[in-house]
Order: sequence, then structure tokens, then C-alpha cells
Amino acid sequence: MKNLGTSPGDPIEITGKRTTALLAWKAYPEDQDEKIIRIDDITCNNAGVGYGEFVEVRKAEVKDAEVIRIQVTSMDFKAFTAGLKINLDEEFAKFVKDGLLQRVLRQGDSVTLVMLGAALKFTVLQTEPTGTVRVTNSTNIQVLTKPQQIR
Repeated sequence: MKNLGTSPGDPIEITGKRTTALLAWKAYPEDQDEKIIRIDDITCNNAGVGYGEFVEVRKAEVKDAEVIRIQVTSMDFKAFTAGLKINLDEEFAKFVKDGLLQRVLRQGDSVTLVMLGAALKFTVLQTEPTGTVRVTNSTNIQVLTKPQQIR
């Protein structure tokens, strides 16, 4: 973080086979001054890398998202067995927006939100503008119900 000129909570981009964005956090004390970063499984998948692989890390140029088109890609199996039914309506879009508020995203990223104990996985299909964006109160979140071809 010192080399990048960032502080905890600042947006960064990680590039492996693809680029993803996230917020920086302090390293564990034992990782201080090491040339390693720790990232979770979702971030590894979003960057197209596995553990132990090299990535490029840089400070992110972030724009406020005007529109984000997102699609539910899977739901925790326990939710189905509990009979959880989700209406993909404006109220659900508000739940998604609240869960993503202030997060940074890029097209193609996978994100997970928890609803009533069920993990809902989404794919970011499109952002306007393109690139790394931050979800704000004025972002229009569109939850798509069917696979869409986005240009």
C-alpha cells in the first residue's frame, strides 16, 4: 500500500488473466514488508489467477456507476430446500444495490450477497461507464432475469 500510495479502503485493481477491482485492506502483521498480497477465492476467480500466481496491483481510477446490469448466476442450495423464492423486482434490485453500495466493480466480475442465510451469486454483465466503477446511491441497478447478450 505504501508503494501504491493507497490507504485502507482505497480502490485498487488486480490484474492476472483479467482485471478486477476491490478495496485495499491492511496486511497481516506477518506480511508487512513482504511482496505478497492475500486475496479471497472470488477475487482470484475474478482476476483469473490461482494461489501463488503473480498479479499486477495498481491504484484504481474509479468512476461513479450510472448503470449496472447484473444477473443472478446461482443460489446456495440450502435456499432451495428451505423454499426461498425471490421476486426479481424493484425491491430485490434495492436489496442488491444496498449490498453493493460503495463497492468497486468491473464488467465480468462475480459478486456474492447473502439473503436470509442464502448465498446469492451474481455476474456483472455491464457497467456504465465502462472500467472500474463504484456503486453509489444514484446508481441504477438492473437485475436481469434471463441471459442477455450485452454489447
